[in-house]
Amino acid sequence: SRPNPRQAELLQRAEAEKLAFSTVESLCLVPKVSPEELLAAAPRLQKRHYLEAVWERSIQKLCGYPLCCATLHPVQQQFRISLREGKVYDLTELKQYCSQQCFAASRHYAAQLPELPVGFRAPHTVQQWGRTIQLLPPHQPEQQQRGKQQQH
Repeated sequence: SRPNPRQAELLQRAEAEKLAFSTVESLCLVPKVSPEELLAAAPRLQKRHYLEAVWERSIQKLCGYPLCCATLHPVQQQFRISLREGKVYDLTELKQYCSQQCFAASRHYAAQLPELPVGFRAPHTVQQWGRTIQLLPPHQPEQQQRGKQQQH
């Protein structure tokens, strides 16, 4: 017997969640993903899925931004005080990244992901999503930058 429309909708949503979970896994299982892989992941994710991948990567001592393969170093500080700006910053989220640049690039990517679950999106919007995402480059350690300058 064929499932009724409500059952079919629930099955479709469950499949979308499974796909999102496997996408999060793929972002965490390798030290670095390619820009193409990160763009291809976008239609299968919502913002919360991506933030889970960031968290999982940081637990593995990898920079949370999937385009970066840098190792995280322990940061003991909880807060940073900017005398110039007169502000106190909580470093909890920043500790998941190797640099300010990766933090900003990751936040930029996450901000472009929808809050709406994949299973609730119209199929044509899901297909178009990855085409509109813009990526920022990860942090380049000084050694890599110097090497590039010497090659030119």
